[in-house]
Amino acid sequence: MELTIVDSDGQHVEKANLVSDEKSSRSISFDHAYPLTPQEREQWEATHRATMSSQPVKPGEAFAEDGLYRAVALISGIRYRSLQVKPFKAGDVATTENVKMPMDNGSGININGPVQWEWQATAPTPVKQWSFDMIDDTRQFCAAGSTCPRSGRWVPRINAGSDSLYPEYRHELSSLVTLRRGQPMPLIKGAGERADWEWVGA
Repeated sequence: MELTIVDSDGQHVEKANLVSDEKSSRSISFDHAYPLTPQEREQWEATHRATMSSQPVKPGEAFAEDGLYRAVALISGIRYRSLQVKPFKAGDVATTENVKMPMDNGSGININGPVQWEWQATAPTPVKQWSFDMIDDTRQFCAAGSTCPRSGRWVPRINAGSDSLYPEYRHELSSLVTLRRGQPMPLIKGAGERADWEWVGA
């Protein structure tokens, strides 16, 4: 018998195979492979993002789950969102210090103050434990000229010449593009191998 399990948000599906007869012991196996395809991941992320928008992580609070999070500053009742997203793991504690990040509107103006964090998408996920290779549709960075692994907005990230242990980057906000998974990543003019693309949200 096959049992389908759906969690509280109606998205995570697990299949349990229940096998039993009088001559053998019962066995239960779980398939944790959801989402099975990039399309399923995009659908699940859209639903989960909407759900989590009402549950921001405030300064000093612990993150409840892994993910890519966007900084949100509330100033005089107006929400200002960061352009970039940052990975956090469940149990990490949100900083109580000021956060400086470019604003989502690409104006070149920074958020610079206390922020809350809103879940946006799946964080880069290794293809298997301890691997440096990431599941394509969870990648946050991508080389120019390669195939776009994740639908959404991408901005060029250019190494500003800092050392390799603590690299610093500048972002070409004027070159922000929206791409679909499978499209070619544009070349980044004048940057050579010092630049790649950074995913900044769906």
